[in-house]
Amino acid sequence: MDGLCIDNIPSSPRAMTKVLHVLDGFGMGGAETWLLGQLRYAAQHPNIEVQMSFLITGSEPGNLYSEFEKYSNEIHQVQISKNLKIQEIIELRHILTSGEFDAVHFHQDYTSGLIQALLIGRLPPVVVNHFHNPRYQQDYIYNVSFRRSVMLKLGKLFCAHSSTHFIGTSWKVLDSYETKRLLFSKIHKE
Repeated sequence: MDGLCIDNIPSSPRAMTKVLHVLDGFGMGGAETWLLGQLRYAAQHPNIEVQMSFLITGSEPGNLYSEFEKYSNEIHQVQISKNLKIQEIIELRHILTSGEFDAVHFHQDYTSGLIQALLIGRLPPVVVNHFHNPRYQQDYIYNVSFRRSVMLKLGKLFCAHSSTHFIGTSWKVLDSYETKRLLFSKIHKE
């Protein structure tokens, strides 16, 4: 499978490797198409011992929700609001604890660091941060106010602290996020 190397996940007493993918929703983007392709492939090849679950953190499930529902093990929805509520944190932490995941694969660039911060103590041994979009898009979205700019910086800090792997759609994307400077040893060229 492309992306997270199954060989890098510590062995588990279970037969299946359990991976939780975290993303905003199931829109029509490249990440969603890639994930759906992986799910379909795994469905056609039962010898692949990976069980994929999903956590959606946005307000809209997205156009491809019903397709993901056909192939996914589980889909969790916890809308992370602008004014974070304690119940959202409790739900997130419960999903990680009860799911017994071997890996979590975040698809939200540096903003995933904010979610990782909420999950400290519950994260599995493998935490992948996947960069899909060029950095300038993050700057365009997050440098519109002081509050959002601080959120981006905090996200970057927590990604550096809790991610075990950084991967991206290209080396150019990874370079734009300064991941080499942050944690060169955690970048895996797949």
